[in-house]
Amino acid sequence: MRPAQRPPRFHARPRPRMRPISGLAVAGLAAAAALALAACAGTGTGTDPGSTPFPIPSVTASVPMITATPPATPTDAPATGAPQPAPASDPDPADPSTWTIGFDGIGPITLGTPLSEVEAIVAPTDSCRPGVDSFFDSTVVASTDGGTGEGDTATVGLVISQSVAKSSVTGIPTTAEGIGVGSTIDELLAAYPDAEPYEAVNSTAYRITDGTTYIHFDDYGKGTIQIIEVTSAPIKPKEYCG
Repeated sequence: MRPAQRPPRFHARPRPRMRPISGLAVAGLAAAAALALAACAGTGTGTDPGSTPFPIPSVTASVPMITATPPATPTDAPATGAPQPAPASDPDPADPSTWTIGFDGIGPITLGTPLSEVEAIVAPTDSCRPGVDSFFDSTVVASTDGGTGEGDTATVGLVISQSVAKSSVTGIPTTAEGIGVGSTIDELLAAYPDAEPYEAVNSTAYRITDGTTYIHFDDYGKGTIQIIEVTSAPIKPKEYCG
């Protein structure tokens, strides 16, 4: 007889060792569980009186406002090529119609200028006495009366524009407002409302002043201006050739 066979031995596998869970891991698991429960509670409707939902913070998106800037209004650029006022031309010594009567004199004949210098600019046509020069048939006169100095250094103190009956000169000097020999008294007063009347020799004369110099207008009672005199004297001078 065969000997009885022994049943096979089964060797039990060694069980794996269980590593102890550290306190940090336990704390992490607990925190994760708490967060999961909080998420579930936050999604509830709040009908369960025993549940207190966590408030969900509201997030407001800030949208920057864009303000459209209107296009700049172009300013008027200086016009190019625009005609400019023509500068005042110098008086032509040979043409008294280009001369202006002002507080400084008449045309190129100015107060305070030596008479000899005036003669170098405008050739005199006559002289009734030393110190007096006449131009353009005596329609313009320069005198040293009221001036300074003597002889060649004597300066002009009186300049006259006057009407001469037999003169062939047609051009006459005028003020900046267009008043000249032949203008009416009404035209004079319209141009110079502040012109002051005063009694001259046998007539009523008018004068205007800048505070230092006077311009006298006299019509000799004829209604139109016969003589205009520029001088520093407040009273119209007497006969310049006397």
